[in-house]
Amino acid sequence: MLHIVNQAFNPLVSSHRVLYWHNVYTIEPGLYKDGVTALEFETQIIALKKAGFRFISLAEALNRARSKAKAEQTVSITTDDGFACNHNTILPILKRHGLPISIFLIGKCLDNRALAWNHKLLIVRARADAASLDKAINSLASQYQLSLSKNTAASLFSVPMRLKDAFADKLWELFCEESQAEYLAKHKPFLSSEQLTELIEYGAEIGTHSHSHPDFERLTYPEMLKEIERSCSALQEHTGSPIPYFAYPYGRYNSAAISSKLCRDTSLDLCLGGRYSLKDNRGDSRLWQRQKMEQSSGQVNRELLLKPYLRAAKDLLKP
Repeated sequence: MLHIVNQAFNPLVSSHRVLYWHNVYTIEPGLYKDGVTALEFETQIIALKKAGFRFISLAEALNRARSKAKAEQTVSITTDDGFACNHNTILPILKRHGLPISIFLIGKCLDNRALAWNHKLLIVRARADAASLDKAINSLASQYQLSLSKNTAASLFSVPMRLKDAFADKLWELFCEESQAEYLAKHKPFLSSEQLTELIEYGAEIGTHSHSHPDFERLTYPEMLKEIERSCSALQEHTGSPIPYFAYPYGRYNSAAISSKLCRDTSLDLCLGGRYSLKDNRGDSRLWQRQKMEQSSGQVNRELLLKPYLRAAKDLLKP
């Protein structure tokens, strides 16, 4: 047992780390408020380098894991949603340090064609006062015959997936003066085809983050397939090759078995969740885990250094 514990807690033989961000901004965060500044992002990169981590692509990470290459501290940079900051802010930093990246895009949002439901809610919550928003949510809940939580955020994210866009659209009409098309034309929060092409030419790996950003824990398997296939089809028009990676929205997934089945039934080679432990990200698994970096320094340290060890210890103690 001591040998197993020592192996699990030795960072040199821990599994590959996959880190993720959504928004990296220079002055104003824009649509997604929980991002990091460009300075914070670059500082994190430099700190990881100094800690001895080597940055590699997901493709190289998979090859190393499956070939059982000699253990070393490796890490991959990934981003979610396909915001324009990948091109405008992140790409110059990557070029400066010579680093790879994997970008997970929401299919319907490419070229600023549409907002996903969670983005609509983020904008609504930024524009509505709490009392008015709660009143509107309760009214809509009654209209749709829903039983929601007293907590605003919990209520919004407990809306059934089949109603997510209709519910968000109703709130938009109540609290936003411009149309969604006008918002997208003015702010252009997502990558354009031209920007995506430049990122691909740099060497960025492209993955899907679903078509409309639903909670996959609340979908049937056919609904999961439809989400992935629609997004992969749209993205493949730009990449010219099958889409190999899928990052679960919110990091939420049903099981490793479902992830393996999704890979068998689509072009996917790997699915990624959001709860990393030292035992994860091995060559025999189609479900890997990521770690969120859009947090305070203390929270990032806990996510990188403490939580994986606690989860590994918890797994060792399971009967």
